Amino acid sequence: MGFARDFFSSDGLTVLPRRLLARLIAIAVVAFAVLMLAGPWLFYPPVYRATGQTLFSSFGGDRIVRFEPVPGGGGLHDTRIEIGLRAGGRDEIASGMPVNSVREGYVPIAVVVALCAGLFFVRRPRLSPVLIAIAATEGFVILRLWVALVYGFSRVGVGDHYLLELSAPLRPVVSLANAILGTDLHGTYVVPILIWAMTCLRASNLPADGQVDPAPGLARSESSPATPATETPKERLRRV
Repeated sequence: MGFARDFFSSDGLTVLPRRLLARLIAIAVVAFAVLMLAGPWLFYPPVYRATGQTLFSSFGGDRIVRFEPVPGGGGLHDTRIEIGLRAGGRDEIASGMPVNSVREGYVPIAVVVALCAGLFFVRRPRLSPVLIAIAATEGFVILRLWVALVYGFSRVGVGDHYLLELSAPLRPVVSLANAILGTDLHGTYVVPILIWAMTCLRASNLPADGQVDPAPGLARSESSPATPATETPKERLRRV
């Protein structure tokens, strides 16, 4: 893998020294704590609902999606996602699911931003991979929501029909995708870390003056022996 070649030297040691890795992790943890203490439960749920409503209000055909605040609030869940059909000029809700928008949408972004902050204080990366990492993480948030909606529509029925009919081969695929992306909380943290690593930690995305020296014994290529400091011009010509 290209990432493995970039992030690890040939003797298995990480490119960044341990002290720099420790500093990166420490700064990332502090940055993540600051982002979580900023009160995202106050400002993020309306953003999540507005974004979801804009992207998924119509889910093809007569299928509809609503993002509504949970009455009362203050609990684990702040948003209720409702799915149904538009029939006879009015909306009929068939099912609903409460979600924690901060956990589903804000935390992945906070993780990747915190890691980028940690890397900035250790080896300042180029701006483009940082922006790509944030955009890709936002894409992951949207993808996991889309998968959850597809799964929900394919499991809820009106009469003797599901709201979304899937072919037999697709049903287990959607079910597995929803289990991995929609219900497994590990993905909230693991996926952003992987995205950050694959975009920001590649050697090509770090500035040339920020590269650390290779591990001892790897600085010189075997095909290019070092020139002795005491070599005379005549000896140099003979060697060439």
